[in-house]
This record gives sequence, C-alpha cells and structure tokens, in this order.
Amino acid sequence: MAPQTIAVIGGLDADLIMISSRIPDRGESVLANEYIEALGGKGANSAIATYRTCHKRPVQDERAIEYLSLADDGIEVKMIGAVGDDQYGGKFIVELNKNGVDTSGIVTVPDTRSSVCFVMVEHSTRENRCLFTLGATATWKKEHFSNAENLGGGARPDLVVAQMEISKDVSEAAIMSGRDRDEVNEDSWSAIAQEFLGRGVKNVVITLGAKGAFYANADDSAHCPAYEVVVKDTTGAGLAGPL
Repeated sequence: MAPQTIAVIGGLDADLIMISSRIPDRGESVLANEYIEALGGKGANSAIATYRTCHKRPVQDERAIEYLSLADDGIEVKMIGAVGDDQYGGKFIVELNKNGVDTSGIVTVPDTRSSVCFVMVEHSTRENRCLFTLGATATWKKEHFSNAENLGGGARPDLVVAQMEISKDVSEAAIMSGRDRDEVNEDSWSAIAQEFLGRGVKNVVITLGAKGAFYANADDSAHCPAYEVVVKDTTGAGLAGPL
C-alpha cells in the first residue's frame, strides 16, 4: 500500500538572527549580544514539524548522520518550495532530508538567491522583528500548481499544508482575501471555519497565536488553549499549530 502523502507548500528562509538588550530606535545602532544563523521559513519549519508529529519523532539529534526513512510509518512528507543556487540552497536540501522530509518538490532557481530573513530579538521579552526577502520564492506562479499532482511529486497528496508566506494566488487562499487580521476574534472563529467546511474541507484548524487554536469539522468544533511556556524567541512560533 502506497504511503499517505502530506505536501507542505511554503517558503524556505535563511534566518540571520541578532539578539540584543533592546530593539534599536530609528537611526540608532545597538550592540548585539549574540548572532545566530539558522535555516527556517514557514514552509521548512512546518514540513519538519509535520514529519515529527506524524512519526512521533523528537528533535533530531545533531550527531545523527543517517537520513531518516522517508516513508516509514506509512506517511510521507513532501516539501514544495524554491531555493536559490547560493550557499543556503544546498543546506536546505540536506537538512530537510536529515529530518525525514522528501525534497523532490524543491526547485533550485539558477542565478537567484534563497529567501533571507533578518531577525532582531529583544533579550528581555524575546519578542522579535523581522525583515525578509522572497528571493527564489518570488519565482513561483500559480500556474506551477495547475493540478493536485504538482503538489505531491507526481502523486495526488492526501493533505496539503500551506502558509501565507507566498502569494495568495500561489497558496490558493483567496477565500481569506479582504479579511482584516484583527477580525479573527472569538466571535468569528466559527464563521471562518464554516467557509472552509462549506467548500469541502474536512477538518479546519485556525491558529490563534498565544490563544491556541480553534478546530472544526462536520461533527465537532472546539477551542484548544495554548500551553504556557517560557518564551526564548518567537521566531517560527506557531508553525506546528495546525498539527
């Protein structure tokens, strides 16, 4: 029996992170306490979180050198995205494979940089501010996904996970166009979920940041509060919420 396939569509960003006592004001320079480079992006983070959730895997041991089996436990996770032919593009392929994610759906765009995100983290609050460039991700067009098979490397995926880091046309999220982000309050959770259910989606999950998540299907709906944790850095927070 062929494994079930989850296709994750989204950005792959190289994160350049500066941690300082506070965020600089306009025209001000502040000495950072720490500088970190990491691979991230909503798409890449979600793909790894999806694999770990489906396979009940803890954080990958950095000492591991063998790639995980891509199809064990009957679930295959495919990353659909684009990277440049720069220093980060190849690193994404290696890191995603090491974490069990199939990268056959990642396109390397010649003469193009990978997406880069500059992150400023305030040490005391661990809140961040981000600036990013789309890089290779900007080369995507909705025509690249004219049928479902394009999302699963030739096979129709059983589930698609998408983020708004790429354009609304590409992620086919026009249903949310025109909604103000502040409109997603408790009174509107159910109404938003019903829009998706009415279009044939079987299970809907709305992530709510610090408030947790709201889920709905044909039989049930409920609000799931978020766990209280000590925040170290909000970069990438919430990307496993739909899982």
